[in-house]
Amino acid sequence: MKSLPTKERLEELFEYKDGHLIYKRTIGRAVKGMTVGWVEGNGYICTNVDGTRYRMHRIIYQMHHGWCSEFIDHIDHDKQNNKIENLRPATQQQNARNKPLGRKNTSGFKGVCWDKCNNKFKADIRINGKSKHLGYFDDPKEAAESYKEASKRYHGDFACA
Repeated sequence: MKSLPTKERLEELFEYKDGHLIYKRTIGRAVKGMTVGWVEGNGYICTNVDGTRYRMHRIIYQMHHGWCSEFIDHIDHDKQNNKIENLRPATQQQNARNKPLGRKNTSGFKGVCWDKCNNKFKADIRINGKSKHLGYFDDPKEAAESYKEASKRYHGDFACA
């Protein structure tokens, strides 16, 4: 993991304002008062600092706390909401738990899929890298409720259903 610029260096360059950074002075094409960063194809806002590209949420967290964990989680799942109150340090597992419904999901509920063999909806949850079966259900909403309860129990503040 590349090390971030110091809190002091970031405060020299930028002013934090409601989830955004503003240039404090003109540097090349970056004009004083201009909003910092661009949106990458993956949806994260990025910027260059002293010739190195960083994700904005990591820069903002570093500016506020003077340190930054390997993973910073967006509590509301919005990669572009970099308000400091929406950012929290996380482990890789915690960060993965707090992900919204995947694009390939066909049931409409996290942790729920159709089981062809049993002609029922199946609920599963991952705990420490292992899948735990939660049951078979006639109604996908019942399976989703089972997943939601298990997510709260096993994932705590990082539960996402």
